Amino acid sequence: MSVLQLNKCVFCQVESHTGREGGSQDYEAVQSECRSLDIAPFLFPINFCHAQDATRSFEIHAKRFAFSPTEITVKKGETVKLMLTSDDVTHSLVIPDVNIKETITEGHTTEVTITPTKTGDFKGKCGHFCGSGHGSMILTVHVTDDQ
Repeated sequence: MSVLQLNKCVFCQVESHTGREGGSQDYEAVQSECRSLDIAPFLFPINFCHAQDATRSFEIHAKRFAFSPTEITVKKGETVKLMLTSDDVTHSLVIPDVNIKETITEGHTTEVTITPTKTGDFKGKCGHFCGSGHGSMILTVHVTDDQ
């Protein structure tokens, strides 16, 4: 009986993942990153990456005169991506305590990756004057110690 193999990881689409008899030199290294789910033992090995290893992301929109959402919560030591988009004019997001100082231009997404090292509530603001309500543009990042 031959072994039917899926040659792409279901989640990460890496083509070097092979079944037990695939002979791929990469397979041993890949096993440490991906798990094998055997639908029928030794008949159909499927590899997939750990879902918990995926980086969380937050989509944040800037528009006169607010950020949406106005608050996000992340864990200390967790790497997260912030996808920043302006819906109208040029804005910026400045949060010194989590090392963010990014310009957000209309029609473009700015990607910021952060890994907070301390807990607390950190207030960010728009750092690019965008009109009379500019001072009310606040985004709060809550960093918790939950592991």
